[in-house]
Amino acid sequence: MYGLLLKTAAETLLTIGADVKRLGAKLGVTFVLHTWGSTMTHHPHVHGIVPGGGLSADGEHWVSCKSEFFLPVRVLSRLFRRLYLENYLRHVKVTH
Repeated sequence: MYGLLLKTAAETLLTIGADVKRLGAKLGVTFVLHTWGSTMTHHPHVHGIVPGGGLSADGEHWVSCKSEFFLPVRVLSRLFRRLYLENYLRHVKVTH
C-alpha cells in the first residue's frame, strides 16, 4: 500500500502539473513517506518537496507557478482519490 500511495501521489502531481490549464510543465518531486502521525498512531502519508514550477513541455524554458499557490488543492485531491482507487482496484484484480 505504501508503494501505491507514493505512485499515486507522483502521478497526480505530474498529471496536474502538465495540464496547460494549470501549469503546463514537467515537474520534479521528491517524496518522503511517513507512516505515523504526531500522536504516534498509524497514519501513512507523504510529504513532497516540489520546486515552484517546472520545465516547459519542450524542455526549453522554466514555467513558474502562480505566486498565490502551486496547484489547486481541490483539483489535486479529486484526481488523487480517483487514481488511488483505480490503481488499488487494478492491483487487487492482478493479485487475486
